Amino acid sequence: MADSTRIHIAGDSRPSSCDILVVFSFLFLTVNAADAACRSLNDPATVGLVLFSYVDVVCLFCCLARFEKLGPDTPPAKRRNLKAGIWVLATALSLAFAWRVAEMMPWALVVALWGMSLSVALSGFYGLFLY
Repeated sequence: MADSTRIHIAGDSRPSSCDILVVFSFLFLTVNAADAACRSLNDPATVGLVLFSYVDVVCLFCCLARFEKLGPDTPPAKRRNLKAGIWVLATALSLAFAWRVAEMMPWALVVALWGMSLSVALSGFYGLFLY
């Protein structure tokens, strides 16, 4: 059987290069998140950001993978729910980074940073749900 991304041959249990790339990417992300958390053990806010970012990115990629696998006969409610989850996760990641970076900036740049973060969130909402 063939789908849009891979050809599956009956009886062929070898992993494809795409599967291996996903595993290595996940391992790379995990090792780097653990390293960043260990390096910042004396700063709980940084550890929280690292752990939140790690969980958020993993959930985001899982939702994106599920969304890519939806067929044309998928109910619109399921498609809409996955889009909402993707938007919430992407927006939360963007706002978390803005929150952390804003601590180090002067107030004028903080206003600009939050303005850009909110514009990205609203643009994403418009692009996913209204357009």
